[in-house]
Amino acid sequence: MAQEESADIQALIESKSVEPKIAAVKMLINLYRNGDKATSVNMLMPLIRHCAMVEDNQLKRLLLEYYSTIGMSDADGKLRDQFILVCNTFTQDLQSHNEYVAGITLRFLSRITEKEILQQVVAPVVDSLKNTHAYARRQAIMCVYSIYKEHSDLVPDAPDLIYALLAEEHDGLCQRNALLMLFQCAQEKALQFLTANAEIVQSFSHPVQLLIVELVRTQCRSRPSEKSQWLKVILKLISSSSNSVKYSCAKALLSLSSQPSAIRAAAQCYSEVLQSSDSDNNIKLVVLDRLLEMKRQYSRLLEKSLNLLPIFSGSSSFEIRKRTLTLALELLNSSTVTDMLYTLRKETTRLLEKARALQLQTAASRPTTAVASAPAPSSAPSADEVERKRGVEDRMLVINALRTCATSFAEVVSDAATLLLEYIHDPEPTCSGAAMGVVRELVEIHPQSCGVVLERILGTVHEMHSTRVLHVALWIMGTFATGAAQCARAVQVIKEAVGPLPLKRPEGDQPALVAPSPANPESRGPRIMADGSYAPQTSTAPAAPAPKELDANVDLRSLLLNGDFFLSTCLATALAKLVLKAADEAPETAGAMKADMFAILVAIIAYGQHPFQAYVPSTPINPSSQASRPTRCLTEVVMSPDDLERICICMEVVEHPTPIAREIFLDLSRKAFTETVQATVQQRGEERARLGASAAAPRPLDQASMVAADQLIPFRHFAAKPEEAAPQDEAAELLGAAEVADSSKTQIVQLTGYSDPVYCEASVNVSHYNVLLDFTLVNRTSEPFKDMAIELSTVGDLSASDTTIPVTLPPNQSTHVKTSVKIVSTDTGAIHGSIVYKQGREPVERFLLLRDIHLDIVYCIGPAPAPSALEYRTMWAQFEWENKIPIKCSKHFTIPQFLQHLATSANMGLLPYGNPLVGECAFASANFYARSIFGPPPLLLGLAPAACLPAACLPAACLPAACLLSVSPDWVPTGLRGGWRAWRAQGRTSCCTIRSKLQGIALSLGDKISSCMA
Repeated sequence: MAQEESADIQALIESKSVEPKIAAVKMLINLYRNGDKATSVNMLMPLIRHCAMVEDNQLKRLLLEYYSTIGMSDADGKLRDQFILVCNTFTQDLQSHNEYVAGITLRFLSRITEKEILQQVVAPVVDSLKNTHAYARRQAIMCVYSIYKEHSDLVPDAPDLIYALLAEEHDGLCQRNALLMLFQCAQEKALQFLTANAEIVQSFSHPVQLLIVELVRTQCRSRPSEKSQWLKVILKLISSSSNSVKYSCAKALLSLSSQPSAIRAAAQCYSEVLQSSDSDNNIKLVVLDRLLEMKRQYSRLLEKSLNLLPIFSGSSSFEIRKRTLTLALELLNSSTVTDMLYTLRKETTRLLEKARALQLQTAASRPTTAVASAPAPSSAPSADEVERKRGVEDRMLVINALRTCATSFAEVVSDAATLLLEYIHDPEPTCSGAAMGVVRELVEIHPQSCGVVLERILGTVHEMHSTRVLHVALWIMGTFATGAAQCARAVQVIKEAVGPLPLKRPEGDQPALVAPSPANPESRGPRIMADGSYAPQTSTAPAAPAPKELDANVDLRSLLLNGDFFLSTCLATALAKLVLKAADEAPETAGAMKADMFAILVAIIAYGQHPFQAYVPSTPINPSSQASRPTRCLTEVVMSPDDLERICICMEVVEHPTPIAREIFLDLSRKAFTETVQATVQQRGEERARLGASAAAPRPLDQASMVAADQLIPFRHFAAKPEEAAPQDEAAELLGAAEVADSSKTQIVQLTGYSDPVYCEASVNVSHYNVLLDFTLVNRTSEPFKDMAIELSTVGDLSASDTTIPVTLPPNQSTHVKTSVKIVSTDTGAIHGSIVYKQGREPVERFLLLRDIHLDIVYCIGPAPAPSALEYRTMWAQFEWENKIPIKCSKHFTIPQFLQHLATSANMGLLPYGNPLVGECAFASANFYARSIFGPPPLLLGLAPAACLPAACLPAACLPAACLLSVSPDWVPTGLRGGWRAWRAQGRTSCCTIRSKLQGIALSLGDKISSCMA
């Protein structure tokens, strides 16, 4: 069979037509790659005889590929004799007037290392440097470079030839190749050329400019005394039109100089790259990361020289806008906060107009029906839904930026609060509620702005259309109103917003206990069909009129009429606070206020006692579905007993005030909110201090860093020769990380057994986006191992190189092999591997399987700044993956100790809501928050440990848990036998609930929490 195939191929080769020859060469290449090497190599001589001299571009390219596939040398490393005959063909092709043929021949010759072949084609290769076509000259330069690098005696004057060519060359890529050859082989000549053309470096092509930047960078490190001379060249290249050149110049300036002028120039380069429309969004994200690293070291310089607001306003990518605004807020100072507010005001106006336009467009395209129905399920959200979510994200970004500006600079609190109050017109309750929550926080932090904010709220109560906004507005009026006059005005504003009493629904919409159906069918007797069968006959009676849908987004009165009785409890609490305050200063005024209060509340109670039908919000069960927006459904509404009791308590406190009641309403509620705000501000400050500790604060001394007073000081520049000295930040630049090795994120994993011929263990270090693997290999036999390599494969969102570089391991010796794995996300990932080697003189490869390496989830997440309570609840509703872990802790902890242990073990931040670590308690509710090192998505862990540790004998497994719920547990008797097992036997179960955007991270974090409780 092989002989017949060889005969067929040879017949094709000997054919006079070109197409069969091309087909034959392709078949030989495929045969060699598929393992039939003998047949392919045996056809070398027929190919040289019948195909080498044929003038066809495709055939010549395939022949060169065939030569490269089978190799110029045989299995013993000797040159194949047949290739001596090809040298004449190479010479003719190099002298060809066809630049394509000459170019591909030069590229082939630049990849071979056989001296016998190269010494016969050196002369035509050198002559190709004068080819009239730039493509051929470009390849000739690289061919001369490879020949000089492998066999410098064949072209001893190669640097002089290339330098002469470089002085006369005008093609940009030829100049780049020539300068690269001089840079690698004769740096003195490269520097000579650069010195002669230092004034015109801006006129070179972009590839040449990039190479010049690298040449200057290397020269400055090897000769620091000449740094000032060469930095001028980089400063001239900053004005280049290429973003790549600007980025390289900025990176070089940061690594070579710490002068303020160089830092400003580098920051300006990065800013221009961000503002360029040619840059890809991924490139802009990398540049923003570089600016963030600069900010940690040169924040004072960047505050005065870097303006990121145009980048924020001009970008359409949410991630870029978010990172840009975050960096701009970190660089904010008293001189730039005004510009920041001006930019945020323009963004607020634009975003609100866009949101209103989208709302009108959606309302126009939505069919009007009496009863709202949920949209049909769909695999992909609509364009309007995607646009709405983008708008919400942008507006929330601006709201958080306004909070940062106001909390950091007291002089702009009034302006920021006024701007935040513009969001009461936002059609999305999430944004309007978040804005009002920020206003409430600002009033607490900066009391001097209370008057301005309160006046604005009193003037815009009738414009508030969202329940969340009215909740906060009523709380602010009741808490921060001072003086009898201001309290009386607040009561009057509320009275006008409630409207005329008693509360009545519009005419034509009488309450009904049963929802009317669209049609009431009436059945008649059966009708006889033509075939003798019976068929029922129905007729439709006129449908009863459906109740008119009240617009639930109009004002306070409409919300009350639509059955929002929780809002009525907030209204009662605010009125009670206002009347109690007025009674202290002006009792004569308080009487009229109390009468108005009682009239409003009695009318609300009377209205809520009779069931009626109303359209109330209905949130879908699955928050990830397309119909994630709350819809309004026709439901029977009646005031709940809790709401009624709350209103009656407020009326009782006003009618018969007691010192305890006055303290609860006027002091303790305000004190609880103050403590919550202070804890949140403190945690944010600690987070900012933690992030900037590496640059702003010195590291604490430990035993490893302490040295003796008489110990010599090591100087890096004196440690080795200049050409051998390595820069300190080389590893960090290669990895793209600020820290190269972190002992807290390093683990040693044994991969083979002690009885295996090769003992292997790996040091696993996680550094930002990289997993650094340092393998230690020990040969435990008396024979050498050749071509030893480690083959890796990954499972999950990891990417690794297939095989490490082969090494030779002598008997009873050890070596180290290093590689890296890229982390794509925080999903579950594992690294599989095997060792491939040849033992002694055996030609057969041996394999040794390695133990799997599993990445710890805590290396990929970390505590993040605490979100607001509204943001936390929103994320909790949106994250669909949930994992519940039962608490079975074998250690004896108090509740604060257990919470701290959990936060440390899971590498998550404990949110300050309620101060769960303060004091001893029988139950507590705690929430944790962490964010991936890749940014989104964050992780949520809700824990409500409610167990009691009565006599320090029960472990923390007794803690009943519920996510973001208020839990009131029973106290466990001190003498309970059986500990937590008996507690659980009584049905007192407890668990930690995890929610995440991704399934893998929820499961991985659950396993980590289970292991830390073992």
